[in-house]
Amino acid sequence: MIRPDLPPDHWPADPAPWDYPSVDLRPADRPPVDLLLAMDLPPVELASGRGAIRTADVVAAASPSNAPVSRGAAPSEAAYALAAAVLGLLERGSATLATCESLTGGLLGATLTSVPGASAVFRGGLITYATDLKHTLARVDPGELARDGAVAPSTALAMAAGAREVCAADWGVAVTGVAGPDPQEGHSAGTVFIAVADGSGAAVRQYRLDGDRHTIRTRTVEAALRQLTEAYRSR
Repeated sequence: MIRPDLPPDHWPADPAPWDYPSVDLRPADRPPVDLLLAMDLPPVELASGRGAIRTADVVAAASPSNAPVSRGAAPSEAAYALAAAVLGLLERGSATLATCESLTGGLLGATLTSVPGASAVFRGGLITYATDLKHTLARVDPGELARDGAVAPSTALAMAAGAREVCAADWGVAVTGVAGPDPQEGHSAGTVFIAVADGSGAAVRQYRLDGDRHTIRTRTVEAALRQLTEAYRSR
């Protein structure tokens, strides 16, 4: 049973001490940063539906967010709450979920499994960080990968469908994009594609996220969970 009433406050704020001395690489005149404020941007709907892919030339406008981003191994409070909520929805509908992740490197799956009782819904996930693994693990067509690249709406759609198929789940959610700081395949840092698939079709959205590498990855997880929730409720 999903327990959304258990927040992740049992996690330690700092890692356990080690037996050897640590080295602080921060400049002496700068204090440690406990919270990071980020820009969270609305999605751009790129494709949807029962087979066909629709594209739209819409650029998301920036909107500020005051939600703090966790700097440790634990998911952000927002991500935990979203994960608990969507797992509860899926459990009540007797539905299962699988993930396929690129830029987040397992953070989405880790967030889902941080919720007690997640095993009632979450089947498992694929971490396809390298481009070739998107084919060998998630069954993305190699011709499409060569043509469109790893950071593309078609790739995200295929990854979500592949996660469903490989993990034998009712729903699949996939994330691919550029965490930064350097651009990739002509895409700037913060460009993210998130796809959600079920047995009737799939949809993908483009996001443009602000912040450093950590913030972009965290915001990607939060956006994926929101998008999955919307897709499930509108089915």
